[in-house]
Amino acid sequence: MATEEQRAYELGLLINPTLGDTGAELHLGKVTQSLKETGSTVSKTSPLNKITLAYQIEKKQSAYFGSINFNAAPLHIAPLRHQLNLDNNVMRFLIITSKKQTTIPVRRDDSDAKPQKIKQAEPAEIISTLGSLNNEELEKRLKEILK
Repeated sequence: MATEEQRAYELGLLINPTLGDTGAELHLGKVTQSLKETGSTVSKTSPLNKITLAYQIEKKQSAYFGSINFNAAPLHIAPLRHQLNLDNNVMRFLIITSKKQTTIPVRRDDSDAKPQKIKQAEPAEIISTLGSLNNEELEKRLKEILK
């Protein structure tokens, strides 16, 4: 059987708040370990944050949110979903494919991006200064303004 190429994934999950801080960390460690056992490589695990939910899930107002970035073959994702669905301590989860960064970030020179202040002239000022100009002086004045 040919081995499939691994893809980059991100797993976001809400862990039951009744486990407490250390229990939730241990449970996230178990999920990470089960990923490694299936042949996945874990590249990053974010620390758990206790969050207040927008609406109740399983009659709970808060949960621990964490995310794991990993690389796995696509055939390992269905068993992972099944395992997380059966886990009573995982309230919700989402697995997405994350794109690998193929571009190099470029620092933009912000000196050109700053808006310049433009002095607004009153219409009466413009008419009074233009009234005494001949065509050549008017052309020179327009070129100065348009620079």
